[in-house]
Amino acid sequence: MAFWNLLNAIIIGQLCVFNVGGSEYNCLSLSSSLTCGECYIGWYGDYCDKACDCNPGGCNKVTGVCIQCQAGYYSTNCSQTCPPQCRESYDDRVFCGRTTGNCLEGCKQTWWGDKCEHKCGKQCNDSICFFYDGSCASGCVHGLTGTHCNKSCSAGCLGGNCRQLNGVCPRGCKTGFYGRTCDRRCTDKCQHKDCYTRIDRDRPTCTRGCIPRWKPPFCDIPCPPYCLSCTEAGVCTSCKKGFTGSRCEKRCNCRSSCSDDKLCDGCSDGWRGQTCELPCSKNCLICQQESGNCTACRQGFAYDGRSQCTPIIQVTTDEVPIPGQDSKVPVLIILIIVPLIIVAAVCILIYIRRRMSHQVSIRDPVTMPRNLEEQQELQIHSMCLAVQKSDSKSATSAQTSKSIQTTTCIASKQFRPESIEAKETSKSHPRQKTPTCHEQRL
Repeated sequence: MAFWNLLNAIIIGQLCVFNVGGSEYNCLSLSSSLTCGECYIGWYGDYCDKACDCNPGGCNKVTGVCIQCQAGYYSTNCSQTCPPQCRESYDDRVFCGRTTGNCLEGCKQTWWGDKCEHKCGKQCNDSICFFYDGSCASGCVHGLTGTHCNKSCSAGCLGGNCRQLNGVCPRGCKTGFYGRTCDRRCTDKCQHKDCYTRIDRDRPTCTRGCIPRWKPPFCDIPCPPYCLSCTEAGVCTSCKKGFTGSRCEKRCNCRSSCSDDKLCDGCSDGWRGQTCELPCSKNCLICQQESGNCTACRQGFAYDGRSQCTPIIQVTTDEVPIPGQDSKVPVLIILIIVPLIIVAAVCILIYIRRRMSHQVSIRDPVTMPRNLEEQQELQIHSMCLAVQKSDSKSATSAQTSKSIQTTTCIASKQFRPESIEAKETSKSHPRQKTPTCHEQRL
């Protein structure tokens, strides 16, 4: 009977619940093996005899795993609640993935992540961020930039604030900085280090011009030498003192800067003329520009009234001797030097004489004095020569000088070295005693 009832149910396509062996079956359809092909929601198994609490989605007929859970639950049997930070959907209910538990509708404000487990950073405005990556959704707090607001704005931003995505300073740059993000410094060749950039170029232009000796507008190329300021074309507009020309290549001696017509309003010291091209006269320090008359001469010179500086002759009483008064300085010099010269001459003569006597004695040993008497005679002879020199210097009488000369000649004859034969002869005829110099004078 059961077989016919089951067959009838298949034929007419009606759903049925029947008992087999006292068990109630919840088949939605039958298979050829007389088992349930599908079960009613809330049942699973071959004969749909096992219940599953998976409303409203039901469960898998074979495994019993829930196909869909109720709002606010997940897991294989829908027993786990969804994370509390998941954003509510319609009817203020929370939906999350059945198997993972990931929030399907995003996160509440200030939370991000798959399960909304991360807190948004405080660097985000109002701590609001996107749930999928945590990037700030409402911009950054003051002074920060970047998608996650984790970078500082450039120190050159005016006001210290910049845009989140590109770091551009909305109010421009501070003095000394340039660029869209104000991250580059102006050159110190700009006046006050102030510069700016245009949209169509990246090279900074000095806002207030260049410092002296640098070419505008970028102030990165120097002006020609001796040029204090110049145009963009390199033409000098002012020169260093003492120079002129379109490139300050010519020297001038004007007191101030030279004009275009090269006429000078006053000359530097030592120069004259309309263009100060002529030097002042010799020894003149300052002269008049037109006349050349000297107004200041070198030390030791004075202006003579004819555009010349002549030497000044200084006469002092110390340099002019008083009439009738002899200078004592030359007398003292003579009294000191003359005796010294005499003494030196006598010493030199004595030395030479002794030297010669010594050399003769070495060459001829026979002529050397052989006894004490001859030695004494030689000493007397030397003393006579010294006396002769001294007496001649003291300007004694001519008779006395003649007597001394005679004495010297006699002494020199008596003490002149003799030959060997003369010496031998003198042995057989002894000579008489020769008087001394004093005796000869008498």
